[in-house]
Amino acid sequence: MQRYPKGQLNMKSSGWSKIYLSMFLISIAFGFSAGYGAFGESRDYFSYNEFFSQLRPGRIFANFRFEPGFVFSTWVAKFALGLELPATFSLLMSAALLLKSHSFSRAQHPILTMLFYLATWYPLHEYTQVRVAMATAFLFAAVNCFFANKRMMFILCGALAVSFHGSAIFALACVLTAHSLAPLRLRFSIPLLLGLSLSLSIILKSSMLPIMAAINPLTSAYITLADGFEVPTIFSGANILTVAFLVLFYKASGFNSPRHRTLFLVTVASLMVFVALRDVPVMAHRLKEITLVFVTLLAFDYKISPQRVPQAAVAFGLATWSLYKAVTLGVI
Repeated sequence: MQRYPKGQLNMKSSGWSKIYLSMFLISIAFGFSAGYGAFGESRDYFSYNEFFSQLRPGRIFANFRFEPGFVFSTWVAKFALGLELPATFSLLMSAALLLKSHSFSRAQHPILTMLFYLATWYPLHEYTQVRVAMATAFLFAAVNCFFANKRMMFILCGALAVSFHGSAIFALACVLTAHSLAPLRLRFSIPLLLGLSLSLSIILKSSMLPIMAAINPLTSAYITLADGFEVPTIFSGANILTVAFLVLFYKASGFNSPRHRTLFLVTVASLMVFVALRDVPVMAHRLKEITLVFVTLLAFDYKISPQRVPQAAVAFGLATWSLYKAVTLGVI
C-alpha cells in the first residue's frame, strides 16, 4: 500500500475540499438561475406554470400529463413547503445539479466535467426540460451504482429516473445493452448496435406509431411534425464534433475501462438511433438527448497528456458550439 507524508495527504484533502465546495456553489447558483429565469424565460415555462397552477391539495395525481415522480415532488414543494413555481424549480434544479456533481466528482477532472455539462446540456435540460434534468441526474447515479456493483441502488435510481421522464427507460436499456456488448471488439459491437438501432426504428414505425394513432389521431401528427423540433440534421456541428471526440477518445485510450467502453457505446448508439429515426423528429431528438448526455462522463475523464490534448480540445469545442447554438436558437 502506497504511503503519503501527512502534509501531502492534507494538501490532497484540501484540494478536493475546494473542488467539492466549488461544485456545490456552482450547482446552487445555476439551479436558482434556472428556477428564476436569469437567462430569459424558458421555452417550457408556460406549460409548467399552467400545470403548477392546476395542482390541488387533495388531488396529487389528477394530472397525468407528466410522470408521477415529477408530479409528486412538485406537489410536495407547493403544498408541504409552500413554495411558488420559481422556488420549486430552483430547488429541483439545484438538487439535480448537486446529484450530477457527485457523479462528475468521479472523473479525472471534475470541474472541467461540470463546466462541459453546463455549456452543453444545462440550457436544454435544467433551464428548459426540468423533468429530463431530474431524470438524467438519477441516470448518472444509476450508472455509478451499476459499475460499483450496487445493483439494488441501480434499480432504485433507474426507477426514480423513469418516474421523472419515461424516456429514461430507453437510456437504461441502452446502458445495459452497451455493457453486454462492451467486451466485444468494435468491429463486432458497432454493427450490432447499428442493427439494433434499425430494428428499433422499424418496430416503432410499424407497430408503435399506428397503435398510438389509433388511440388518438392527433398523437401521430404531433410525433412526426411537432413544433420546435427541426428535422434531424445528421451533419450538424454538434454531431461532427461528437464523432471526432469519440474517434480521438478511442485512439488515445484503447478502452482500458469497462465503464469507458460502455459509455462510449451508449454515445455511439445515441447517434445511430438519431439517424435511424430522422423522419420522426420528436422521437429522434428525445432518444438522442437522453443517451447522448452520457458523453459528459467521458469528456474529461482522463489525464490530459500531450497525447490527449486533441480530444480535450474537441471536447472544449463541442461545449463551446453547444452553448453558442443554445444562445443563437434562443434556448437561453
